Amino acid sequence: MVEKERVVEIAACHSAHTSVAKTQGGHVYLWGQSVILPHLTHFSCTDDVFACFATPTVSWRLLSVEHEDFLTVA
Repeated sequence: MVEKERVVEIAACHSAHTSVAKTQGGHVYLWGQSVILPHLTHFSCTDDVFACFATPTVSWRLLSVEHEDFLTVA
């Protein structure tokens, strides 16, 4: 990684052949498919990478909705 920043978040999606990492400084790196080495992106969140590059769109985080909230997921 550039500047030897500490990685604080890392995720991968096998079906999209995409991996991402977020550094302590807030930089988000992407690699996979035709990108062999980590590439700095303009994203500020790893979730946004999967929203843009995964087909179908995926989330790597667990989704938890409390019954009292009455929320729906579209």
